[in-house]
Amino acid sequence: MMNSQTELQDQRFKYLYLSSRLGTMRAAAEELELAVSSISRQIAKLESDLGIQLIQEGTHRICLTAAGQAAVDYYVEHVQAMPGAGISLYLPRSKSDRDNLGKTYHTPALLRLCPVQAYSEWLGASALVRGPVFRGIDRWGNLGEEGLHPNSVIPLLRQALERAGIPAEQYTSHSLRRGFATWAHRSGWDLKSLMSYVGWSDMKSAMRYVEATPFLGMTLATPPLL
Repeated sequence: MMNSQTELQDQRFKYLYLSSRLGTMRAAAEELELAVSSISRQIAKLESDLGIQLIQEGTHRICLTAAGQAAVDYYVEHVQAMPGAGISLYLPRSKSDRDNLGKTYHTPALLRLCPVQAYSEWLGASALVRGPVFRGIDRWGNLGEEGLHPNSVIPLLRQALERAGIPAEQYTSHSLRRGFATWAHRSGWDLKSLMSYVGWSDMKSAMRYVEATPFLGMTLATPPLL
């Protein structure tokens, strides 16, 4: 779990993002049912802590500086990795966050193919301290400054599958979610926990991704019935 200081930092990023999206701190305060002074104070504290100006001066509506825009984007600082335990990460916006209020997600460490270990090893190899975690790499092995384009995920996935000798043409990025959901279900995750983890709001969405496993957990008759 994140400590209180990290959670407060995440709240400040959310206040900044909402003020920018809605145009004013007052609108953000009304959205969050908070006092305007609280929003203003926390954003000012964020600027002070970061040592940079995040909001342009002399404008009626909130306009972010280049640093302010970067601050509300997804950065390495939003990820708290705990080896052997899990990862907590804050996304200012995501598909399942329809109100764009920002949300913190938690990923558990695994015994095999662990995302926590992979993340830590990637940071060690790339020496990243800020900016997008996933980036393009050119033919000479140079790491790009921009985040990996969403349309690059499927080609990269298929390349990895082909190198592993797996027919890849039928796989898409949704295969990752479907595979994880089925794995979690077979590993004993209850459906409510799985829905909360992935961000599904209704049972139908979850069941479309979880593949059925006949007789899983049931005791087979002995001798078998004919």
